[in-house]
Amino acid sequence: LHAWDALGMPGLLRRLGFNEAQVRAAAVLVTSRLHEPMSENALVHWLPFSSLPDLLGPDVLRGGTDRYYRAGDLLFDGAAAIEHHLNERVGRHFGLKRSIRLYDLTNFHFEGVCAANPKARRGVNKQKRSDCPQVVLGLVFDECGFVLAHNIFAGNTSDAKTLPEMVKTM
Repeated sequence: LHAWDALGMPGLLRRLGFNEAQVRAAAVLVTSRLHEPMSENALVHWLPFSSLPDLLGPDVLRGGTDRYYRAGDLLFDGAAAIEHHLNERVGRHFGLKRSIRLYDLTNFHFEGVCAANPKARRGVNKQKRSDCPQVVLGLVFDECGFVLAHNIFAGNTSDAKTLPEMVKTM
């Protein structure tokens, strides 16, 4: 929570339209995922046994899973602004010059049909799993390994076609 505050997350979320209860719910989501990655359903069972109600107030125990699904949706909707804010804050905090940018791609394959994901497509897979739908993740990071930008491409996108899109993103 100290890092959450030092990075200015509460103020950013308020500027993005979060109310105080949603800011606390977002803090619970993010800090719990760092401590114990779990679903929102598991989160509401774990939360009473954590220190978060003592630190953020007992109201974080109200609302059930829906509260945390809604907070996650709000975080997702604000992802671009949040990522921009964090890149700026992390760069300033660590005194990064960020003069070198590195680009890498990786594939994630799915062990199912993945019909609900329009980007999941069969393509060349580095793990030799061309039988599975996949997505391609492009990452740009600085010389210290901090991510500057990312994009998820359709699984059948060739590596060479991702670069112009990432340059535009940067």
